Amino acid sequence: MSNKNIEKRGRVHYNYYRFEVIVLVFKIINLLFAPIVKLLRMIRTKLLLKMIIVYSLLTVIPLTLVTGISYLNSQKIIEKKIADSANRTLIETVDKIEGILQVMEKVLDDLANDQVVKTLLKNDYDKITYPMTEARRHETESTLKETLNLQLSGDSIEEAFINSIYIFNNTEKYYTTETNGKVQYYDALKVLPYDKEGRPQWAFFMDNSQIICSIEIIDNVTGKLGFIAIMLNPDKVRQLYAGYPENTFYVTNDFNLILSASNLEEVGSLFTDYSKPETILNRRVSKDTGFIYISMVSTEDLNKEIKGLAYFSSTITLITWFVVLLLTILILKHITNPLRRLSRLMRKAEKEHFELIQGVKTEDEVGQLCHSYNRLITEFQYLIQEVYKMEVLNKEAELKLIKMQINPHFLYNTLETISALSVSDAGKESIPQITQLMAKIFRFSITPGGDYVPMETEIEFANAYLQLQKFRFKERLSWKIDLPDEFKRVKIPKLILQPIIENAVIHGIRHSSIKGMIILRVYDMDYDLMIEVEDNGPGFDNEGQSGGLGTGLHNVDSRIRLLYGETYGISILKSDENGTVVLLRMPIQMNGELISNENHDSR
Repeated sequence: MSNKNIEKRGRVHYNYYRFEVIVLVFKIINLLFAPIVKLLRMIRTKLLLKMIIVYSLLTVIPLTLVTGISYLNSQKIIEKKIADSANRTLIETVDKIEGILQVMEKVLDDLANDQVVKTLLKNDYDKITYPMTEARRHETESTLKETLNLQLSGDSIEEAFINSIYIFNNTEKYYTTETNGKVQYYDALKVLPYDKEGRPQWAFFMDNSQIICSIEIIDNVTGKLGFIAIMLNPDKVRQLYAGYPENTFYVTNDFNLILSASNLEEVGSLFTDYSKPETILNRRVSKDTGFIYISMVSTEDLNKEIKGLAYFSSTITLITWFVVLLLTILILKHITNPLRRLSRLMRKAEKEHFELIQGVKTEDEVGQLCHSYNRLITEFQYLIQEVYKMEVLNKEAELKLIKMQINPHFLYNTLETISALSVSDAGKESIPQITQLMAKIFRFSITPGGDYVPMETEIEFANAYLQLQKFRFKERLSWKIDLPDEFKRVKIPKLILQPIIENAVIHGIRHSSIKGMIILRVYDMDYDLMIEVEDNGPGFDNEGQSGGLGTGLHNVDSRIRLLYGETYGISILKSDENGTVVLLRMPIQMNGELISNENHDSR
């Protein structure tokens, strides 16, 4: 048994048991309160009395609305105050972090301009122009390591944030302290884009979960000598926002990559909690570093100050509402059920799913309304069937008329071609071949087997027609067919392409003073099938308008619109070379099933 049937049976049992409880309550009331029972019988036949009782019992609703609105307004006020406080706290925290980062930038800038660093890197860059003895180089490297160790072991608060320092030359060699390991993403550091030359740049990625700041080392003579990268201590950075609860403060880049978080496992992942429910999110973007600082405040924390008042007001309101609800259910049960059922069935009727309302036993205004609805639905179903039958007959007649116009129109133009060729000896020799092509074409057009054929079959028919016209126009006519394999088995209406190609030949190639070219393309757009027939003729003066369609194109356009609706049909456009493009749009049909954009996105 399907879940839908189980759910339906559960609702039936639930409604049945609830009805039994209500009946039992009514029996007790009838035994104990005879006057009330007599009043209920009167209410059963008068909708006005029912509504008077309902309105009398619903006086508690204004009280509920007032309480609810007061609660919501108070909640918004408290939320705004706490949100403003959270925003101020975020600003203070960001300023503290940014202050540390600015100090890091100054450390980088000092190192980049240090003469020891530049001397060593110049020697790496060009040992001939900037020579150094082995002893001096060893001494310079030792001095550099002492400088780096001093930066890492300093007692200042700013220096404690530096985890490691790397100085790279242009040949991937680097200088650092002995305690530092290998850089994880050297290639990324090497191609790091710098906004300003000689200015520190904060990386949009991390290295071993460390935030990175880098600066190019520039010499006025030699140019770029290398770059310096500082890795920040992740634990020290987290201490800057240790006052925030866990998982409520994040530092990210423009790509939402988490650079720092209280939970180390989240570092390196994407921040995706922008739409997290029951959370107020504060966001601040640094203009200097490009980092994004995010703090999150739970709405549960915001509501603590008003929950006491809310609980008291809600308790009083709920008790009053429960008493009123119990009395309302007992009285309005037999009123609301038919009305709800009637409303549900009317919504179904709007979607052309018609059902009669059953089980209505009351004789009051509601019962009369339900019976009138049943009569209306019965008559409406009858009228729909009659109108549907008439529309089907009319469409079938129109389609037959259009298809009857296609073959005589094509035959007339073909006989005219034969007549034109018969005046020359070469043409007379070609007439038997033309006759064979005509026989092939007419066999296809009169062969039974349905109104739809595969695309490749229709293309073969169109190709035969073009071969037929080749005898008339000779070298003035050439064509190209672009038919991807995935469209070869798509079903299209039979004899739908020949009138379009004939139009390109008669109105395009025949009037062209240059070598004619016809291109047939098949592709899809927005889940619809698109067929283009382009020629390099003189073009149309009245393109794109229905008045500009000839008999053949008009027949094809009418046929498509009758089969698939007014959304589809023929459009006429100018090509890039002042020729004409006839664009045919229809749904994609595979094995008798339409696959159009209506199945994916309602128009």
